[in-house]
Amino acid sequence: MTFIEGSSDGVTTATTPVTVVAAPAAATRRIVKNVTIANPMASESVVLTYYMLHAAAVRIIWKGTLAGGETLIDDSVRVLDDADKALMAVLGGTPTTELDFSAAWGDSA
Repeated sequence: MTFIEGSSDGVTTATTPVTVVAAPAAATRRIVKNVTIANPMASESVVLTYYMLHAAAVRIIWKGTLAGGETLIDDSVRVLDDADKALMAVLGGTPTTELDFSAAWGDSA
C-alpha cells in the first residue's frame, strides 16, 4: 500500500458550490486530516455551509455564520472512499471578499 500526501487551497465563489477536497480516483481512499475556511473580512459576516457530497446525497458537516476574522477549523479525520465523494462549501450570499480555504489529506491505494 502506498500513501501519498496532498493538499488543496482556494477561495469560495459566492453562491456557487466550490470543491474544498476533490473525490479520490477509483480504488483510492482519501484521508482528510484537516480543513480550514477563513473569513478574511474585518467586519462582514458570511453564512457558510460546509458539507460532504456523495453522489447526490448532501451531508451537512457545519452550517452557520462566520463573523469577520473568524475561521472554521474541521480537524475531524474524514475518509473519502468513493470516486463520487467530496468535501464542498457554499456561501449564502455574495461577500465583498471571498473566503479562503485549505485542506491537508493523503491518498492510499
